[in-house]
Amino acid sequence: MQDENLETKEVADGLGEEVLCWVERVTEGTICAVEPLNARGPWRLRIDDRDGKSRALVLRIPVPNWIGAGMIATAAAALQIAEDHGLSAPRLVASDLDGRRAGVAALLETALPGSSAPLPRITDKHLQRAGAAIAKIHAIPLDPSPPELPLRIRHTQVDDCAAERRWATLYQLCSGRERDEVVDAFCRFSGSSVEGAHETMSGARLTPLLHLADERIRTMRVPDHESVFLHGDLWWGNMLWEGSNCTVVIDWKTAGVGDPGVDLG
Repeated sequence: MQDENLETKEVADGLGEEVLCWVERVTEGTICAVEPLNARGPWRLRIDDRDGKSRALVLRIPVPNWIGAGMIATAAAALQIAEDHGLSAPRLVASDLDGRRAGVAALLETALPGSSAPLPRITDKHLQRAGAAIAKIHAIPLDPSPPELPLRIRHTQVDDCAAERRWATLYQLCSGRERDEVVDAFCRFSGSSVEGAHETMSGARLTPLLHLADERIRTMRVPDHESVFLHGDLWWGNMLWEGSNCTVVIDWKTAGVGDPGVDLG
């Protein structure tokens, strides 16, 4: 593996040599640059092949307290569905879902042009193009199988934030040793580290209105409609834009099946 500068070398070392060697094996190329797309990944890699031609790929691996191996498997399954139906999405290049070859669950996908930076101004054209991209996803009927694409009855962020608020409420009602017991239970439930659990317990936003909203959502019944393919985390940052055109939908780690309202809500 060749490194262009010290920063690149430090980033590559942070990923771990085993997974980077796996990338070079499956691509039959050499990693020449590594760039984190945000503070905790995923990672954009520049690969040079034997003829000296370059291509950009994105590497996704688990991130403690955020992305588990199951999410990597979900992303791989979703990208295959997207390719089978011709959706504007990255293409799956390679995966090692059990980590036997890469040392960790890993997924390699194509890197595509466009920007996911916040739009300076949202116009009707932006909304129309986003709606057209979403409609193509929801036009694919799909049952909750395989298990990597589970039934989603709510947006994943709704479930995650509401659960964290319930744990944080319990934590703040306790004191002393009881708080330690709550932290231990949360770690077993979520797979979080003790440090991550303390951060969640102290940082969750708790208000009577949020509590009421959480409880109201939990009482809503699941719509009795045909289930379709869902992205699971649709927002502007998970779409790539060129001007007013939505070119690609990215980041499929929370995909699944269910009612279209899960994405639109």
